[in-house]
Amino acid sequence: EGSRTATEAREDAANDNSQLGGMASQLQDTLNDVLDLVAEYRNESTGGTAQLNPNLDPEINSAAAITDLLGMYREGIVSRPTVFEAGKRFGRIPESVTWEDEQVRISEDGPAGL
Repeated sequence: EGSRTATEAREDAANDNSQLGGMASQLQDTLNDVLDLVAEYRNESTGGTAQLNPNLDPEINSAAAITDLLGMYREGIVSRPTVFEAGKRFGRIPESVTWEDEQVRISEDGPAGL
């Protein structure tokens, strides 16, 4: 499938979850109706409410993920291009920037930290 931007991943997840999110919303409505029926049976004024979160996308802490990747790079587990591509996926590096272009910029910058 190749690498995708963070925006593309969110859009794909939204499309995948839209039907499931709709089902979660319907389930919430049904649960609220059941709670009202139980309250009516028990002669209570209200049955309460159920609140479901239809957002089924896992929240990724991109800052922590980048920190983990940098640690993996320092340990020799992943390469610099892998960290670079992850930075693009997490929206930290513009999609228009390529690894090759960045290599040229790095070589022109001189020592890091200046």
